[in-house]
Amino acid sequence: LDADSTRDKRTKKRLSTVEGEVRRLQTILEEFLSYARAPEPKSRPVNLNQKLQALVDFQDLEMKEAELSLRFYPGVGVSKVSCDWDHVQAAVGNLLRNAKEATPANGQIFVSTELDGEFVVIRVTDTGSGIDEQQIEKVSEPYFSTKKGGTGLGLATVRRVAEEHGGTLTTQSEPGKGTQFSLRLPVRGIDPAP
Repeated sequence: LDADSTRDKRTKKRLSTVEGEVRRLQTILEEFLSYARAPEPKSRPVNLNQKLQALVDFQDLEMKEAELSLRFYPGVGVSKVSCDWDHVQAAVGNLLRNAKEATPANGQIFVSTELDGEFVVIRVTDTGSGIDEQQIEKVSEPYFSTKKGGTGLGLATVRRVAEEHGGTLTTQSEPGKGTQFSLRLPVRGIDPAP
């Protein structure tokens, strides 16, 4: 009976390792495919604050499990923005995933919006480890990653979403204090696809 129990434990441990590796490979494949075959964005008016609140609410449980606080601060005057929400949602989700991975337990992550003239700025800010000054310019280049096993496509995809919408992605960071990514999008968005 003891030998069976020991064998069962080893088998469960091996299965858990295989399951973790399959999840990791699936994430790498999904990131590569989304970067390589991203469809042209299709712009439609969306209530940006409402959509971001729903995204933050969805991510909240996962953040709590990692012992992180996630908050959303909707900007005054930010309402309808013309964008491809599927692309923007994927970009913000990627920024939130990076923030979660960079932030130790009991840290904080903030999402905010702000109207800036003809642009809306979506900021994702964390109290994590920050990014070294030499790496800050490289983090959104394809295939550059500071994470072990990272593909380097996550932030490159976020930058591409910004640029396809006629916007920009900027990064501010201080090692040991945290990082802020600012996704700046025109309020009018891109021209709708024919």
